[in-house]
Amino acid sequence: MCSGYWTSTSSKTQKARLHYCLKLSANTNNPACNAVFNSKFKTRFDNKPSQTRPLGFRVEDDLQNLGFKKKNVSPTVVSTIPPWLLKRPNCNFSLCCYDKTTTNPEVFKCKFFELRLDFSHYLDIYIDGSKDGIKTAAAGVAPNSVKTVC
Repeated sequence: MCSGYWTSTSSKTQKARLHYCLKLSANTNNPACNAVFNSKFKTRFDNKPSQTRPLGFRVEDDLQNLGFKKKNVSPTVVSTIPPWLLKRPNCNFSLCCYDKTTTNPEVFKCKFFELRLDFSHYLDIYIDGSKDGIKTAAAGVAPNSVKTVC
């Protein structure tokens, strides 16, 4: 989770609930998704505070504090093609032999443009990830798509 929202006093159960709901939000075909994210019974439970509230209502405030918006969730898509039948991607890792901390950025730029000439007939897809303490983020950029995760 991006914001470092969790504190050491947060319960493991609470984290597990929230993690489950976040994963569930991307799988709208799961029957539990509608049960968790459908608020048509909210007033009924608000009027009876002694009743155990459904999972969706119990994590609602935590999701809101994280800035969660269901409309921003990319749905999970399961391919109909078995993974063993997919064409293996061609990845070039030749720039990995250079150490970022000691290599001049101009060297990277020059080597990158050389590679682009060699692979001009390929589709450009760029990915990167980073970690700072307990926070992580990743991004992927393709011609008509940009995806970020943190």
